[in-house]
Amino acid sequence: MPGRQINFSIRGEQYEKAFDAIASQFLSIVRVPRADDYGIDAYCHVRRPLDATSSTIGGAFGVQIRGPGCNLQFGGMNDKGDTWKAYEIDWLRTLGVPLYLARVSANLCQIDFYSLWPIWLVLGGSSAPFRIVCEFTDCSGTIFTLSGATQELGGCAGDGITSTVSLGPPFSQREPTRTY
Repeated sequence: MPGRQINFSIRGEQYEKAFDAIASQFLSIVRVPRADDYGIDAYCHVRRPLDATSSTIGGAFGVQIRGPGCNLQFGGMNDKGDTWKAYEIDWLRTLGVPLYLARVSANLCQIDFYSLWPIWLVLGGSSAPFRIVCEFTDCSGTIFTLSGATQELGGCAGDGITSTVSLGPPFSQREPTRTY
């Protein structure tokens, strides 16, 4: 029977499957079912080989999986423009694990990992940031220097400031391991 799905849902599923295929080579991944996904797509542990037959894992962290060009922001106004999304800022403050962004390439063959810890520069400086926008860049040969967030007035809730945080280039890039 023919049906219909929204394209962004299909593409999002493709990004998540590509993440699983590539990252499972070095991470232990526990996926969050879509119905229970409130911002973390997977919980992960870095796998470390102990010997030829066994591995161990490190501490847990959360991953938000996105495609290329997808901005990441927290707070701001809802789509109707009538409600401040303070719950997103509150969610960030209460996370029990570090959160990372995994950006999957358009061809589904590479993952760039970004740390979201610079968001804490904003959260530490304001009790109620209106909106936090995360910028990220592709790899470059230049050294990245962390700078403070840029701030723009104009929000109608919280502290009224939109803070833009640079996450810099990815700290890790992964492609599938090829075996021939």
